[in-house]
Amino acid sequence: MTTLLPLDQMSRGEKLRALMDLENDLFPVTDDKSPPSWHLELLEETERRLAAGEEQFVSLEEVKRRLAGLK
Repeated sequence: MTTLLPLDQMSRGEKLRALMDLENDLFPVTDDKSPPSWHLELLEETERRLAAGEEQFVSLEEVKRRLAGLK
């Protein structure tokens, strides 16, 4: 299915409302505040990799330095 929006004819407000409608459809708000199951799996895998020495923590300053080098 292809949905075409007349973006060149839409106001900024109309575009923002369309964007919010898409976000609400993709990520509906629910009363369930528990994290998704894949999140726990990802955390457990990260913990396993840390214990095995396959991962390491880096400081925020190091992350910023690395990202600055990508520019």
